[in-house]
Amino acid sequence: MRIFPILMTVAICLAIFQPVVANETEEKSPHPGFRPESELAAAFLESVKSAKMAVYPTIIRTVDGTLYSEDSQKQIVSMLNEKRVTVAVAKAGTIDPGELKGEGQFALFQNDLKTIAAQLKGFDSDADYSLVMEVLFPPHRPAVFGIHCYVYDRQGENAFSFLLNSHHKLFVDADMTAEDSSEASRAEMMEKATKVGVTALMQQIDFGSRTYRIYEGDPFGALESGSWDFSRSENFCKDEFHKFVFPDGHNAMQIEFYDAEGSLSRTAEYVIEGVEGGVLNTDLVGEERRDDSGNLVSWKLIVNSRAQYCWRRSDEGGRGCTAPFKRCNASNGVPRTRCQVFLEDNS
Repeated sequence: MRIFPILMTVAICLAIFQPVVANETEEKSPHPGFRPESELAAAFLESVKSAKMAVYPTIIRTVDGTLYSEDSQKQIVSMLNEKRVTVAVAKAGTIDPGELKGEGQFALFQNDLKTIAAQLKGFDSDADYSLVMEVLFPPHRPAVFGIHCYVYDRQGENAFSFLLNSHHKLFVDADMTAEDSSEASRAEMMEKATKVGVTALMQQIDFGSRTYRIYEGDPFGALESGSWDFSRSENFCKDEFHKFVFPDGHNAMQIEFYDAEGSLSRTAEYVIEGVEGGVLNTDLVGEERRDDSGNLVSWKLIVNSRAQYCWRRSDEGGRGCTAPFKRCNASNGVPRTRCQVFLEDNS
């Protein structure tokens, strides 16, 4: 890594890094980051697997300046090619994101999205797409604050860019913190951050490409019929599971989370604004996340079958929904048998 000769003041850093902490919510989003709408997303999803993608050295924002990581760049190329996401190639040359501008992470994301795009237009590349990852480190704390993944087409237009922070479960679960600010600790955090960024990109592609089925039966009965967990949880239905409760008919919803011992650990409350077949239009009580227009985001709970559901945030790009949440076997945390899966998924 080398330091770019632009220093950032502590005051500017604090102005950008503090808002996410102030708006922190206990309930983490299962979405793999926030991706603003792009008119080029559909074309990207259709072509990415066979497209050539130029990957530039990862940008690192710190209180002392802007750095670059070729190790992260190599890791990105390796993961993308190993998982056959696209045809990734390392591209020489660093991108100068300029000075920090804006209040809050999303403002910084938008500013850097434009600045990096302008620089890319001056680069000679035969690639179909260009990828630049950016990792943010806050002042006075050895931890990753946020991750930006910028994806552009040949003309330098935003094709599939997104951001991650502590609102997202994928980000939090990676535990990108350290006990000190040594080079070794930063390198370890960068390796984790890079893995999270690429994993989020793969999930975003999966999310954007997925067409979901809507359950034609009673969505309330399906949700109340058992215990649930995120399908990608490492210990599915064992470390934690949740149940649905409708205390006020079809006007309100509670999701009760239970630990491995079956004890209630927390509850999330929603107001049901409307029901469209197997889709529940809900507002999370205490929601603080907002869309680009400053409005609080809302959530569609999409029941796919008696054994599966997913979420769709009101301002998410694409036409899909999250990776699925699946039903456990009753409430004892035992995964269903193959026979149960077939019968329930086709009911």
